[in-house]
Amino acid sequence: MIYIALNQNILGKALGFGTGPEDGTETEPYITKAGFKVYLNGTHSYLKHSSIENNLHIGYMKHPHAMDDMPGCSGELNYYLCITEHEYLAIVSLKLDEETNGPSEDVSDWVAIIKRTDFPEGIEDDSDNYYDISEALLEAHLNDIFQFHEADEDLKDWEFGDDALKGMVLGRYFCAD
Repeated sequence: MIYIALNQNILGKALGFGTGPEDGTETEPYITKAGFKVYLNGTHSYLKHSSIENNLHIGYMKHPHAMDDMPGCSGELNYYLCITEHEYLAIVSLKLDEETNGPSEDVSDWVAIIKRTDFPEGIEDDSDNYYDISEALLEAHLNDIFQFHEADEDLKDWEFGDDALKGMVLGRYFCAD
């Protein structure tokens, strides 16, 4: 069930009857506001990536409806910026609330990929830009998750860590505190 929750509720993938989550078919990348070309899990054809050499924690949030009606429960999401020789990836891990769902392991999958050869003009591929790269990787994903949230009070059931993800969500979509 946790695998279904990750793919359907968090990554927004359609579920095929008897086949599980459907892969995307788009070949043209999503272009962020900053001009990054991003390939999204569930939207674009699967991209193979190089071995992950390093990862950095972007942030944590507790999604109040990470799994709906099986029974419904919240889940902890942790996002990571992963660095390979040729790409940057955002990876999300989901752990469902154990009080509601019982003991379980967390599951992870990639959210988005940026090829290191596809950086917008004027943005360097270096550690000084990890926040901007992370924000670009998560832009479409966060747009999807928060598409029906219009005001701060819509977040009363959400929980955020004191980290970069909180800044990305609150700074982009709501009034930062």
